[in-house]
Amino acid sequence: MSTVCATRFPYARGAELAVQLGVNHVEIASPLRQLRTANNDVAIQTVQSQDSPGRVKLLGCASTGTTEELGVKMRVSRDAMHRMHQTKAGAALRKLPPVAHVAQSWWSHTQSEYFRAVCSAIPAPSAPGSEGSAAPPVPVPSLDDVVAKLPELVLAGEEFSREMSQHCKTTKFLSYTAMKGSVGYQDIYAQILKNHRGHNLKMLEIGIGVNDPTAKSGMGKQHRPGASLRGWCGYFPGAEVHGADVDPRCLVDSDQFKTHLVDQRDPESLENLAKKLGGGFDLIVDDGLHTPEANANVIAAFLPLLNRRGMMVIEDIQPIFDSLWFEAHKYLPESYRVHYFPSSVLRQFRGPSQVGIAVITQK
Repeated sequence: MSTVCATRFPYARGAELAVQLGVNHVEIASPLRQLRTANNDVAIQTVQSQDSPGRVKLLGCASTGTTEELGVKMRVSRDAMHRMHQTKAGAALRKLPPVAHVAQSWWSHTQSEYFRAVCSAIPAPSAPGSEGSAAPPVPVPSLDDVVAKLPELVLAGEEFSREMSQHCKTTKFLSYTAMKGSVGYQDIYAQILKNHRGHNLKMLEIGIGVNDPTAKSGMGKQHRPGASLRGWCGYFPGAEVHGADVDPRCLVDSDQFKTHLVDQRDPESLENLAKKLGGGFDLIVDDGLHTPEANANVIAAFLPLLNRRGMMVIEDIQPIFDSLWFEAHKYLPESYRVHYFPSSVLRQFRGPSQVGIAVITQK
């Protein structure tokens, strides 16, 4: 790294930053805080690489043209904090009243900042995209329809629940009328998937789940790894189904689906899987780590691999991130549409775990 400069330009999404800086690639250092000035400009401190003049790394914000970096300063790395967050000691510490509020605020802030930075750097599709199957556009229900619990939407959800119960029994597929603990996704899935049946479908689900409650993000001992993959195979006979997880113990290939090792917190791991599987996806489901950081990494790696009429589904979004997802469309290229359904509007079992679901499609 050789030349340090402070560059001012009108605010634009990540894909446009390279053009305005006169380079062909922009790497955003995370987390990145963008500070707008009174005239809606933003100052970005950049470092130009002498070895690769076409690459610029955005380090953070500069104050009105100076080289003072105002990016978020962390004394402890995100990786270290994430590991601490998932330990029993971390869980116990967060229960202390003086610590709980600060820890939760720090967690939600850094996760949201990372999500915004990564999604803002995703380029717009260079072409309209492959049509893939002959399926019509994705019929995503409106938020108003889900709130109103329209009879046709509820009946379709119940039918989806009934059919999926023949292939697997998980809370994300079954209605609370059939299974205590349901998260209420059946009404959404019934609508968005109905036009894709009967076509040659290619799909990926990230998050298989190991049946070890002591593992990070582990499931209960009663969980059967690959259950939802079997459900997808039953609902879409003949589909090309892939699953991926960070724990090798739940990689359970069958004659119906293939499983792969991937770490959602490692963008390179996701990029390698994307290269391995190629494009042409009709459905991508993120049911993995359930954090904005992991979600953003999946979106960045796999959203460009969707067919023109494909969809990406992000499951189990915590209520603390509702506002982030309601404005997620601001950070993605304008060619994408984000539909978010918070837990409060779903026909969901009102237990301790209440989560939302998002659907991303091309316009």
